[in-house]
Amino acid sequence: MGIIDWLNTNSGVIIAIAAVVLVGIIGYYTYLTWQLLKANNTPEIVVSLRPHHVHVQLVMLCIENIGTGAAHDLQFTTNPTSIPNLSVPFEKIGFLKSGIAYFEPGRKKEFKAALEEWDALVKKIAKPDAQPLSDYAMSRESIYENHPKL
Repeated sequence: MGIIDWLNTNSGVIIAIAAVVLVGIIGYYTYLTWQLLKANNTPEIVVSLRPHHVHVQLVMLCIENIGTGAAHDLQFTTNPTSIPNLSVPFEKIGFLKSGIAYFEPGRKKEFKAALEEWDALVKKIAKPDAQPLSDYAMSRESIYENHPKL
């Protein structure tokens, strides 16, 4: 009966020690959960120059979040400040100058200044009454429209 009397006498201390151990375990698991969430919810920003999917001779500046988490308050610095073939300096590109406040996962931003310059050049060369080609005119079906089927 000595052990039971000792446990009854010191029950407050035993409960306090058990509570401290339990708080330590909960704190450790909270820390591990936070690390896991942080690792699985991390933004990863990729900046690249890519050829345009239609006009392969033109280059687009592409910024993409390929990570699993949102990026907040993105700021950009550029070195060099421009590319020789691109007439617009980087510091004049809106999202490079002012940054991006919120950039969710999977989002892509592309700067198509070269393409816009190309369109402006085509508009200068084209006759004023020229009509753009329809989707059908650009399709494979229109190419083979007047040819016999084999």
